[in-house]
Amino acid sequence: MWQLILTGLSWCDRFLEDEARDRFRDHVRDLLRPAMNRLGWDASPDEPDLVRALRGTLAQALAVLGDDPEARAQMRELEGDARGGADVDAHLASAAVQVVATNGDAGDFTRYWQMVHDGVTPQEQLRYLYALARFRDPDLFESFLVSTLTDDVRAQDAPFLLATATTNRDMGDRAWRFIADHWDEELARFASSNIISLASGARFLTLPEQQQRVEEFFRSHPIPQAALMLDQTLERQRIYVALRERAAKDLAQTFSGSS
Repeated sequence: MWQLILTGLSWCDRFLEDEARDRFRDHVRDLLRPAMNRLGWDASPDEPDLVRALRGTLAQALAVLGDDPEARAQMRELEGDARGGADVDAHLASAAVQVVATNGDAGDFTRYWQMVHDGVTPQEQLRYLYALARFRDPDLFESFLVSTLTDDVRAQDAPFLLATATTNRDMGDRAWRFIADHWDEELARFASSNIISLASGARFLTLPEQQQRVEEFFRSHPIPQAALMLDQTLERQRIYVALRERAAKDLAQTFSGSS
């Protein structure tokens, strides 16, 4: 149930700006804090895994969607503890990596790259690698995009990283422009079966002008080996663009602060 609620809230967050978004964040904090307080930040030894997963999910949502300063600080501390080898619940540790990246600076970016190479397990290395797509500083994000076409990132990982980057709320359009601008290089570098992944994040680009650019691009750059999947991806984008057109005005009015 919480997954469904948070998915809806995530789309609402994409459709709001400025003061209305600030008031929406207030609403998210009011919704999530009681649930987070009931769970607490510390997992007990006999807790079911689903409860642990819920704690990580709620903590991440509170810190990112709710922009809660206390949750962000707690998650930053947990990320540092886990990186230093402390025994941190795996769900919280994973969520903390995402939260820190979302609000990360140049120092965080450098440390994340270090963990990509020096992480104790392959899973940890991949966790930090994919989190690089969550940074919102334009220069850091651009550096990350460029890295996907270098030996810093394996060719089998890069298409999925670029797809993840396209889902970045604030930098997704920049990621898509990078994909489009480097299409020929990507075709030469990535496996043919993975090229469709480059289009998969387009559904998160929900402005009409973004949809138009994506559709115009694929009219002249088809993916014949995955034509049906591309059609489905473009259809999903049209659905979410239509959802934004229907919902954005009502959401802005709801969180306008007017009586």
